Amino acid sequence: MMKKIVFLFVFLLIFVGLGFFVYLKSTKSQQIQSPLPNFLKKSDNSEVSSLDFWVPQLLGFFNLDSETPLVTAKSVLVYDLKNEEDHQLELWQNTLADVEKKVDFISHSLSEPEDV
Repeated sequence: MMKKIVFLFVFLLIFVGLGFFVYLKSTKSQQIQSPLPNFLKKSDNSEVSSLDFWVPQLLGFFNLDSETPLVTAKSVLVYDLKNEEDHQLELWQNTLADVEKKVDFISHSLSEPEDV
């Protein structure tokens, strides 16, 4: 009985060791394609440091009292849409003002008596 347990333990140990060896061989053969160009990789350019990577600054967007952001996606969309609407209204009002000026000029030109 003891020989069977030792044999199973050794067999299991060899099996796990072979599985680990196969796993290591397969991970080394895979290459990860980076979206960064070569001149931005730390391995190819000694001037690149990990401090060059962008990290979002979230300190101004959270209340100290709660974890909810002060700026939400809905508020940003409403702000953008409102700005776009204001811009469109301003363009429309400017166009309308130009048309009114031209109509007033034509009206004034037609109503003046001509000097003969």
